[in-house]
Amino acid sequence: MSAQPEHRHDQHAQHDPQEILAALPPHWRRQFQQEYEDAVQAALRPESYRLLQEMLHRWWLKSIALADPGFDEAARRAGDGTAETTPIGDVVPDWEQRVGRARARR
Repeated sequence: MSAQPEHRHDQHAQHDPQEILAALPPHWRRQFQQEYEDAVQAALRPESYRLLQEMLHRWWLKSIALADPGFDEAARRAGDGTAETTPIGDVVPDWEQRVGRARARR
């Protein structure tokens, strides 16, 4: 088993492409780099700048998930419907009321 990089949980690390790249397993780095380059190019347009920040944040979260040794198996099980799940109403007691309020706001 290889050691995984420890994640820094500060605001700077979440938006630092070098920190994200270092935290990713090697086989995900190429995809990150391509998406990063695309987002940097898009960010040259002022209306697309936030997309770069959102992309970096999304990949930071992904790097945390991918560092979990059980992630690939859990993702496979979620995809094929064999994962053990808990209904959201069991976790969030007022879920139905929240959904009702959200629908009413539309």
